Formats: sequence, structure tokens, C-alpha cells
Amino acid sequence: MRDLALPLTPGAVLDAAFGQVAGGGLAAVAFGLAAGVVLALSPVALPALPAVATVLSPTLRPPAASGRQLLRTAASVTAFVVGMDAPLAVLGYFVSAVSIALTRASVVLSLFSAALLTLVGLRMLLRRHDACVAPQRIPTHPMDALAYGVAFSVTACAGCAPVLIGLGSAVALVGGPGTALTVLVFFLAGRTAVLLAAAAFGARLLARPGGVRVFDVLVGVSLLAAAAYYVYLVATGRVSSVLPGEPGATLLP
Repeated sequence: MRDLALPLTPGAVLDAAFGQVAGGGLAAVAFGLAAGVVLALSPVALPALPAVATVLSPTLRPPAASGRQLLRTAASVTAFVVGMDAPLAVLGYFVSAVSIALTRASVVLSLFSAALLTLVGLRMLLRRHDACVAPQRIPTHPMDALAYGVAFSVTACAGCAPVLIGLGSAVALVGGPGTALTVLVFFLAGRTAVLLAAAAFGARLLARPGGVRVFDVLVGVSLLAAAAYYVYLVATGRVSSVLPGEPGATLLP
């Protein structure tokens, strides 16, 4: 009997996934949540982890009821993620001209981000900078965290911009505004969950003797790793400067 099975390739999987997302419902929820988690764990998103890892540290704020503090932290981290991700994803859906400009400039943004991350990472490893100082962590007030996330998305996490634009543009091709909003909301939820876990880890580490220096070393190494990854992507021609639908377009680096 003739084998009618189609080859299982990344392109075929994505085509099938977007076909399901176009119908909305649980498929859009699952896709958005999975995309948020994948991006949060991707090397291009490493700079976001130090920003939230100290937010629960007992050495940086007075003790409070754990449940109330966790709720306050969740609100700040959520606002940070919304500020960092939502504007670019929405621009990718609604404003094609801005999306094209940011995507075409992805090489410049990646190199700028690599230089910035290298500078901060080396300063921490050389004990000239402390990851726990106020400018390095996200603000505790949700509105301030929202504004911080917007600035963070185009400076320290420049590699995330093409991914978010691609996500918004790709969803625009297969579904209406309702489906796009569903994917975006659960994408933000998936990424927020990963960053909250980073905040909890940072709090436990910083509570230990010598934990601050260990934390600085870990953050410094992670920032240098992210910078090296950005340079590697540019050097190997893997930074995407094409839009979804164009030859060679990809969703995630």
C-alpha cells in the first residue's frame, strides 16, 4: 500500500499549528502559552532573567506576608512582561511599516545589545557593578514596571524584537483580532511564569551567606553568554531581517 504520510518537518509542523490557531479556541491558548515559555527559555531572552531574579530578595525589601508579597511581585513581573512584549507584538500585528523597520534593523539592534550586555556583564564579574542595585531590577509598581519593560525590549533584549514582530505578524496572517489577542495574552502568561520562577530562585540564592556575590557572577556570566549568542547569530547570518511570508523567514532564532 502506498504510504501517504507527509514528512515531519519544522515547516510542516508550523503550518499545521497555524492551521489550528486560525480556528481560535484552545489551540490559540496553547500556542500563545507555549510560545511565551519557549521565548522566556531562549538564549535571546537571558537579559530579562536578572531583571526579575532579585525582585523577591529578602535583602532588598522589608519582610512582608509571603502571600501578599507574591501577589505584589506577580503584578510587577506581569506588568514588566506586558511592557516588554506587548507593544512590539501589537505593532507587529497592526503597524507593518514599524515592523518592517525594526526587523530590517535587527542586525544593528543585536550588535548594540551585545555591546551593552558585555559591558554590564564584565562590570559585575570585576566587582564594579552589583546586580542587586535599584537600577538593575524591575520597579515594584506595575505602571513603572510597564514603562521599564518597554525600554528594556529595545535595549537589553533587542533579540526579542524580531521574535515578537514575527509572532504578531504570523498570527495576523492566520486569524482575526480575537485569535491574535488570545495568543498574545497566553504568550505573556507563559513568559511571566518563567520569569516568576527566576525571581523565586533569586530570592532563595540571595538569602544565603555570600549569595549576593554568587548571584552577581551568575548574572555576569549569563549576560556575557547572551552577548556572545547575539554576536554568533550575526556572524553566522542567522539574525533574521526578513518578514513572515518572505523566503527564509523564521519565527524563533
